[in-house]
Amino acid sequence: MTQKKPQRSKDKEVSHSGIDGHSTVPISLVDNDNHC
Repeated sequence: MTQKKPQRSKDKEVSHSGIDGHSTVPISLVDNDNHC
């Protein structure tokens, strides 16, 4: 299950990076933005 987490995070980061354009923003911040 721990291996699935990083994989999902990477996918979310790439998706957010293309939408928001914040590639330098950490995954934790991206997750917060997604929750908003």
